[in-house]
Amino acid sequence: MKITPLYSAAIILSFLFSCKPESDRTADKIRETEKMLINDSTKMLNRSLAEGELKAYAEFTEKFPEDTRSEEFLYKAAELANSMGKTAVALDYYHSFCEKYPKSKKAPYALFLQAFIYENQLKNLDKARELYSGFLTAYPDHELAKDARFSLNNLGKSEEELIKMFEEKNKDTPQ
Repeated sequence: MKITPLYSAAIILSFLFSCKPESDRTADKIRETEKMLINDSTKMLNRSLAEGELKAYAEFTEKFPEDTRSEEFLYKAAELANSMGKTAVALDYYHSFCEKYPKSKKAPYALFLQAFIYENQLKNLDKARELYSGFLTAYPDHELAKDARFSLNNLGKSEEELIKMFEEKNKDTPQ
């Protein structure tokens, strides 16, 4: 068998890919699956792929905790779990994110989203109050601080009460 330059290049590339660290191969698979999570024609989340991706994110962060991609994948796991309606799982991931990456730019968002989930999805206003208060203590000047203050000041109010409050406020505002 004669080895052509093209065949040699294929062998070399295949060898180089197989020599790639496991973390790189795993991250590559995760990124490929991410591209397929939303069906192009229906714009719907592919549930079976999402379940596998959620598991892949978690396994990556457990197996490669020092890898810089673990921060990104843990946050994405929380977002994906939340979008799948897996509230408890999402809360666990957001909480873990805050614990593991407190200096991350996304840590304030992870904390705020925990409070938001407790308020709006679980209707646990005491826990939401605790988390919004913690958010404001930790990030008083963050872009979400205004939202956290509003939520904290209006916990437990019905939509009707909020609408009435806005109407009253707009009535007093000169046009």
